[in-house]
Amino acid sequence: MDIGDKKFIHHPVDSFASDLPIGLALPSIVPSDWVIDISDELSEFSVSWDKTGNWDDVIVEISKRHNLVVVFDWNRNVIQMKLNDAEMLDLNLDQLDVAESPSAEVPVARKNAEGKYEFSMKPVVHEEDKSVTDSLVVCAEATMDGCTTQKIDIEKLALDTQWLESESKAFEGNEEIDKTKVDKVASPTGKEVESASSDLSGTNQPEDIAQIEKEREMADLKLAIERDKKLRAEYQSSYILHGDGSYEDFVNGGGFVEEADPDTEYVYVFKRGKLFDTIKKWAEFNDFYVENEIFENKRIDYPNSQEIRIKGKFKDVTTLLLNKYRKAEVPVNHKYYTGGGANTLYIFESKYESMYVN
Repeated sequence: MDIGDKKFIHHPVDSFASDLPIGLALPSIVPSDWVIDISDELSEFSVSWDKTGNWDDVIVEISKRHNLVVVFDWNRNVIQMKLNDAEMLDLNLDQLDVAESPSAEVPVARKNAEGKYEFSMKPVVHEEDKSVTDSLVVCAEATMDGCTTQKIDIEKLALDTQWLESESKAFEGNEEIDKTKVDKVASPTGKEVESASSDLSGTNQPEDIAQIEKEREMADLKLAIERDKKLRAEYQSSYILHGDGSYEDFVNGGGFVEEADPDTEYVYVFKRGKLFDTIKKWAEFNDFYVENEIFENKRIDYPNSQEIRIKGKFKDVTTLLLNKYRKAEVPVNHKYYTGGGANTLYIFESKYESMYVN
């Protein structure tokens, strides 16, 4: 974001780094006559970048990679950066509320004047994915001659993590290539040893050794940056997070949660998108089958535009969220069934307390 008329200030950045605290990184990037305005908390936030170029382009690259908000004040020569993470909610906080007006034009999940979150109570009709495969590209307009306009399925991009698998495979391939390069530097062939020995016998021995060390360090740094990019992509796409939901807890907890324990507290991420999609993802990770009578009969879902994080156990978090839609246009109720080695979350239409017995 720019305040005032953007100016071109020639200040090239020709280096890159990995896991460097932003409080140390920015002074090495920003021109000396600019003021850096960041919080003490953010100053300890680790960032990485592999882009070289003018200073403002590098700053934008860092902000995009690490989900930061950056503001350039060209009138006062001040740069501000803030975290753009979703807000964390605890189960004992009464911060979740519902929008009283079912006729809200824009479906949102935002804070009202009392500081509580409002959720749109007006459902939207679910549209089937028209893509032939799991590709992110779908047909937007079609004629008798075929598809005339294609677009990216933003919902799938935001809610579905399967598309990351192809990225992971591509990364693994690149990693193997990079490892080969590193091994080549670390373990040269016989001819390379003979050539190196010949060169080292001359006057350039210290320079040659320094060059080899520099190449090895650069190769290791590149691998580290690629691994960090892959981990951060998984972190941003996760529906369940370890600890308090921070990136550090994500890494220390083993990364992506493939199998969750319903009796263990996690940070559950209510993704931007649709209510039932998020609930289904949470249930799958906790080995629960979802029987959704509302969706099956009416093909509707409730949208939200604000990502929210709620810490707690699976049933507690799911109950807290679904109960907020008890007075929706199509009221949402639910029950849990366990037995016979199977766990089921049953979602049905009713604004009254269920009389079903587990």
